[in-house]
Amino acid sequence: MRKPTTMSNHTLLKIMLFCCLTIHTIVATAQIAINNTNQSLRLNTNLIDVDEVIMINGITSTTTLSYNGSGTIQWRNHQGQLLSTTNNVPISNATGYSLTVNGQKISFVWVIDYALYYPNLGELNIIEGDDVCERIQLTNTSTAPNILYGDSLGAMHALIREYTLRYQDYIFTNDSLGTWEYVNTDTTLIGIPSLLYLPAPLNNTTFVFFGDQYAKQMGLQPDSITIDYYAKAIKAYPTGTVIERDGLNEVDRSSQTDISGSAPLVVECRANANTPIATFFKWTIYNFDNLQVMAHYNDASFTYTFNETGSYVAKIEVMGDGTCEVVDSLLITVRDSYIEVPNVFTPNGDGINDEFRIAYRSIKQYSIKVVNRYGVLVYSSNDPTKGWDGNIHGQPAAEGTYFYFIEALGADKEEKRDRYIKYKKSGAINLLR
Repeated sequence: MRKPTTMSNHTLLKIMLFCCLTIHTIVATAQIAINNTNQSLRLNTNLIDVDEVIMINGITSTTTLSYNGSGTIQWRNHQGQLLSTTNNVPISNATGYSLTVNGQKISFVWVIDYALYYPNLGELNIIEGDDVCERIQLTNTSTAPNILYGDSLGAMHALIREYTLRYQDYIFTNDSLGTWEYVNTDTTLIGIPSLLYLPAPLNNTTFVFFGDQYAKQMGLQPDSITIDYYAKAIKAYPTGTVIERDGLNEVDRSSQTDISGSAPLVVECRANANTPIATFFKWTIYNFDNLQVMAHYNDASFTYTFNETGSYVAKIEVMGDGTCEVVDSLLITVRDSYIEVPNVFTPNGDGINDEFRIAYRSIKQYSIKVVNRYGVLVYSSNDPTKGWDGNIHGQPAAEGTYFYFIEALGADKEEKRDRYIKYKKSGAINLLR
């Protein structure tokens, strides 16, 4: 078994010394103040061999760095030249300043005059190619000088400059209402790309380019360049929603996974397109089995009733100014007819199985008669959603066996015959209280 390693006193001493020096450097850097009335920014992270980069928006003849401590002070530039032995030192752009107190190095900072590095804003231009319906190309003629800082060893390093491209897009939220929302989009750019590919916005918008992040952090209002964009791209997210009926004994009134249900199936179709860019709509409803066209609509949404069982397609074509087009479709299924009759019900008022109701699907016509054992009619109806509540002329019927007779037509047709499926059912039903 290996012996557990232990930290040597020498290693522990080195760590403690490093921590002390780090804390001392942070404190000393904090003791260096900027005597300047303009906006300034102090950077002390992600730097190479320099304690701090101090960025000032406009260095003047009176701008100085000052040390708030006491002792024997020496300010030197990055070339080693002695500049001052007082608490203050005049500063200039692109210069490093080393501070020692009582012979101990306290801090090395680099000073940058941000006012000398403003971006040179040019023009934004939009290029629309063959794929204009999907994306656009944005060109930018702007330039910006590199912002460099030097380390204590004399090497130069570039600061990363971030810019922002802002525009507004139109996003489909995919909710049940088919809602679209305007969304402000900010894209962070590292440097100034001369060519940028973007998804084609779905609404008219204005592209705005500005930056960099240092101006923002100093509270400056940087200049910007803009260009207006007139959308051409078309997007549509067609949906079909089954309008449910109230009869709870009608099975498969609608589905959560597809557009299907019991006939007559009432479906609301929506294009869910990015209007007003999308201006033209053409719906075609046809039978999927025989391709027979059943209806045309030119509205963004409509409601249609499918009266017969089978598979149907609602095809949608959406266009704008003629440049872009979307073609999509919905598959709609009307399920086969079905009747199931219970053999017992309990009209005792407990809310469970209190009525004699059939379970059904896709029924066009319906008739039911219920008689007692003597053949006397006690209930009849032509509405499959309704049921017998176990009363005769408002009075509770006696417990026992009753007999039903059902005749119905399904919304589907017999195979190879052009007539609707007929149902004739009869049997006994037990009334229990």
